[in-house]
Amino acid sequence: KTMEQQMNNFHEQIETVNDPQSMMPGVTKHIVAANTISKLLDKGCTFDARITQGTETDRSAIEVSMKTNYGTYFWDLNKFNDRFAEMLTMYEEHQECQAKGEEYVEQRSEESDPFCGTNYKLVGTAKCWLRNLGHMSTSADTLQILDE
Repeated sequence: KTMEQQMNNFHEQIETVNDPQSMMPGVTKHIVAANTISKLLDKGCTFDARITQGTETDRSAIEVSMKTNYGTYFWDLNKFNDRFAEMLTMYEEHQECQAKGEEYVEQRSEESDPFCGTNYKLVGTAKCWLRNLGHMSTSADTLQILDE
């Protein structure tokens, strides 16, 4: 094989490893576990995952959503994996307390709680008058989202 063929094969292998479709079954198992832990710890949130098409690139990716009473938060797969590791730690702590016959008392701050959503995602832009914001007055206007 030529060097060019070897490089093409290498790039194909990398794309297969990073292919969201092939990664989805493993992610789904983590989503099910995260939902179970959330219910056990009475966190009141549910997780879901989907494959999205990137807006800046043509590459697809896995996006995880966390639905709470306060809204829906979207995380990329790396952020979910980091938080999932923390969820597993919380689950282990809970199990240790249960084994000792003790009540599980959470000692994490809200900032370090993996079940708290703290990031925001731009869903679109709209044109509006800033006068209402400046005067802190309410407006009943319906704004059209220009780009989604």
